[in-house]
Amino acid sequence: MKLNSGIIAYSLPVPPKHICGQPDHNLIFSDVRFFRDEKGYYDEDILYFSDWDRLKNCRHAAPAYLFCVGGGSEAADYFKRNSMTGIITEDEDLLNMFSMIQSIFLRFNQLENNLMTALNSKAPTRDILSCCAEFFQNQAILYDSERNLIDYGEHYLPDADDVHWKEVLETRKRPKKMYAEVRKTGNYLDAVRTPNSDFLDLGSGFPKIMTYSFFDNGKRLATLTIVETNKPLSLFQLKLLDNVAGLLSPSLFHIYSASDGVLESLRSVLTAITNKENVDPLVVARCVGSAGWNMDDDYL
Repeated sequence: MKLNSGIIAYSLPVPPKHICGQPDHNLIFSDVRFFRDEKGYYDEDILYFSDWDRLKNCRHAAPAYLFCVGGGSEAADYFKRNSMTGIITEDEDLLNMFSMIQSIFLRFNQLENNLMTALNSKAPTRDILSCCAEFFQNQAILYDSERNLIDYGEHYLPDADDVHWKEVLETRKRPKKMYAEVRKTGNYLDAVRTPNSDFLDLGSGFPKIMTYSFFDNGKRLATLTIVETNKPLSLFQLKLLDNVAGLLSPSLFHIYSASDGVLESLRSVLTAITNKENVDPLVVARCVGSAGWNMDDDYL
């Protein structure tokens, strides 16, 4: 899975000293590699890694994206002068820090593999959303276009006495007060907003949330909501949300879009049932399975 500077900065166990340039750039990094002071081409999908002593004595142009250990404000000025994007940390053991960044890449690669395995095996929506929750270490919920609850991941659930979560479980809808606040004073951060994603800070009494809206032929199909229940959400995660939602899109369109031709047999079965016709349960199970559902799902 590819990452960007912002996601790596957010994922570090210790906050970096400086985050320079445009850390919310597209997800382009597939790995980290030690910087070598050589004239020539730098791979565009690599995050280069250096200490400040090596970087400040560089004889050639440094790469556009770089992780620097040490240097503080002096290194930050160097990044600014050279229009570089990257991360500057305190002086640390180089090998330990390099290994830490590698672990971040490995973790996200494994999370992506887990999600793709769940999608390819047509796992229940709840299991898929649990996989999504792990990317953000916060709760993941899916609502339809009418604010109805489709399903939620079982990881990082809110506290049992959380009033908003209680309302979701009781009404099977997005909380009214939260929805009204979003419509009235939703603090949309346009500077980092992506075409489908938003970061919402509604103030005291509400958890921070990120949302991604799925559209099918111009109509909103569903909204994936990440709720801050465990770890502080960051603006740096919006591009990550875009990426995760992009993996989900084909599955969601297949399961929930009324215009999906694959569901024609299921619509026929449902029509027959509502007309009080006898339908073989095996046929029903087969049609339901083709949509990634099972007989015990909540179809509300």
